[in-house]
Amino acid sequence: MIWWAKRHRVGVILLVTVAYGAVLAAIGNQYVPLPRITDAVTDLLPIRLVAPLVLAVVLLWARGDFAIEVGAVRPVLRYWHLLLVLVAALSAVICLVAQQWDLFGDAWASERNLLGFLGLGLLLSRFFSAEISAAVLTAIVFAGMMLPRAPDGTLLPGAWPILDSGNGPSWLIAVGLMGAGACSAMIPLGHRRLHRAGNNASC
Repeated sequence: MIWWAKRHRVGVILLVTVAYGAVLAAIGNQYVPLPRITDAVTDLLPIRLVAPLVLAVVLLWARGDFAIEVGAVRPVLRYWHLLLVLVAALSAVICLVAQQWDLFGDAWASERNLLGFLGLGLLLSRFFSAEISAAVLTAIVFAGMMLPRAPDGTLLPGAWPILDSGNGPSWLIAVGLMGAGACSAMIPLGHRRLHRAGNNASC
């Protein structure tokens, strides 16, 4: 377990999670400009909706490629799931405190986005390295935010991260992605991917 915690930088993850909460408390109500793809309009996006992407990317980086753990005697994948639960729980506590103290508006949207971003990242890591997964995740998230509606005004599924936390379908998407991502970690890797990842780990 100690080897696993060092390899996956658990200490760094916990520190980043605490820093994430501090950032949300300090500037969660601030906005960043976000241009739309379809027109010249620039929206203002709350930082609380984007910050979870940073935490999700850090978790993907810390996890790395788990192929080296497939043959381990101890149930190391269970450790990873416990770590995900711990980070999600810490984030939920942060959102709960923020909601009670009114530190930043719509705090639970941050928790929803963290679950969805992390789940999507885990799914991508089945096919790509941690670095590529993080880059593709970022591209997908920002593409959905920058193209929230179809030409006829219909809200597109990719816009779920910018919706209010009271939007039920956005939670279904986020929880569904998280569930699919967590389950994907239990699916055995293909021999080619396992061999390639093992070679990368040994370099």
